[in-house]
Amino acid sequence: MRKTLWTIFIVIVLVVVGAQLFLPAYVAKRLGDGLQAATGISAWDVDVSAFPALRLLAGDVARLAVSADHIVMQGLHVESLQLEAENVRIGVSRLMRGGPLSVHAGGSASLRLTVTAEALTAYARELAELPPDVRIDVGEQGVALAGRVTLLGSPVNATVSGRFEPADHGAVAFVPDRVAVDGQPLPPFMVAILRELYSVRLNLTEGPLPMTVDEVIHMPGKLIVIGRPLLDGFDLVLGGPHQG
Repeated sequence: MRKTLWTIFIVIVLVVVGAQLFLPAYVAKRLGDGLQAATGISAWDVDVSAFPALRLLAGDVARLAVSADHIVMQGLHVESLQLEAENVRIGVSRLMRGGPLSVHAGGSASLRLTVTAEALTAYARELAELPPDVRIDVGEQGVALAGRVTLLGSPVNATVSGRFEPADHGAVAFVPDRVAVDGQPLPPFMVAILRELYSVRLNLTEGPLPMTVDEVIHMPGKLIVIGRPLLDGFDLVLGGPHQG
């Protein structure tokens, strides 16, 4: 009897240890495959945390972390993307069948994008409404756009200062607050006119990994956009209704 109990105990320990070693990696691999299929991006790094790992058999994930570097969203080069979600439920039956995964974040879910000033400049130069030589500089106090524009029929050097802010419908928009032409500041009514004529706006609810925008942080040489993921349109769903 004692030998039988020891055998059962050893088997249980082996199952628990084996699950802790292999189940998170397997689930992470399947989630990475789902993200690749949904977004067309192959450079996903997925980490799944659950203890004990046998919870994964019931579809319970304590924490999900997803990241990717140097990807393109809506024509904008993104230096890094980081997604984190807590208290995640996965569709185990689909997982075991090798089919599309459903994922529901019962806790918080956040998405963080880092974009450099160089990437913003390259993106802005592709916009027809902006000067082809426009340059974007980013600092802690805000953003400056500089380039040659035509004002009242004459080409001039213009500098537009302002900040990127969350806009309606999950977009990020540049909001100017000061315009200088050949070093001379323009009156507020002309700033309002230029605000309508020249704009930099990026809709992040479309593209490989849609998101809503809650905050834009300005740092030397880069922007950090923080929001929530919106993946309801994919086979891989984060934050949508749970499907077992």
